[in-house]
Amino acid sequence: MVTGGVLGRNLKTIGSEKVAVPNQFYKIILDYNDGNPKVLAFLMPHVNSNKPLYEFVVSVDTVEELTGINFFPELEDAIETRMESSRSYNKWRF
Repeated sequence: MVTGGVLGRNLKTIGSEKVAVPNQFYKIILDYNDGNPKVLAFLMPHVNSNKPLYEFVVSVDTVEELTGINFFPELEDAIETRMESSRSYNKWRF
């Protein structure tokens, strides 16, 4: 599981040390336990919401593009390409 904020320019700051507050946060979950790996990624704006969780599902590729981070470089290329481009949440229970 990987969690973080999407950092960029012109972010709001808080406190005397002017800590940047991201406008969006991500969470990526990789399940590699049963030999059939699956991944689920969320991108959420930093606002209150009553929307169902599935409305925030995005592909890992989307999060990588926003952050510049390659989250799973050790995965086999074919598996990485397939999993990171998907935004399907059908194999997951909410």
